[in-house]
Amino acid sequence: MCKVQVDQSGYTLLEALLQLLCLCMVAATIPLIIPWYEKTKEFMIGTNTAEFEVFLSEFRADLQKSEAIYVVNDQEIQLEQANETNPEKKYLSTYRFSKNRIIKTYGLGDGTDIKLVAVTKVHFSLEKELFIIQCKMGNDTIRRRTFVLSLK
Repeated sequence: MCKVQVDQSGYTLLEALLQLLCLCMVAATIPLIIPWYEKTKEFMIGTNTAEFEVFLSEFRADLQKSEAIYVVNDQEIQLEQANETNPEKKYLSTYRFSKNRIIKTYGLGDGTDIKLVAVTKVHFSLEKELFIIQCKMGNDTIRRRTFVLSLK
């Protein structure tokens, strides 16, 4: 006669349910950790925020000196400024989004300057006396700034 042996390895139903519960708790915290990690990384490194704020500071100074603003398209604008050396001619500078950067082209053939890098999307718009910049850098959320204009 053959003797049947019962294998005692494995988990009981209660142990399996406890393991499933622990796994679900860990999985539920992952969506909470990812945004915290991105904010912490941005806060610790701070490069995107710092670069964007420096760009805005320089751009705000150009806006204050401008006499007129022309939106060529949603990714290019032109600022018209007075020319101190020749009052008959206007100084025209252009901000343009090209190849993941914002470039400023100076009027009167003075050259170009890269103002902001690692940009994935830009949208310039002018509505009445409000100038709006929407800028997305890397995987960050879109940064939006609105400037109130008082052009002469």
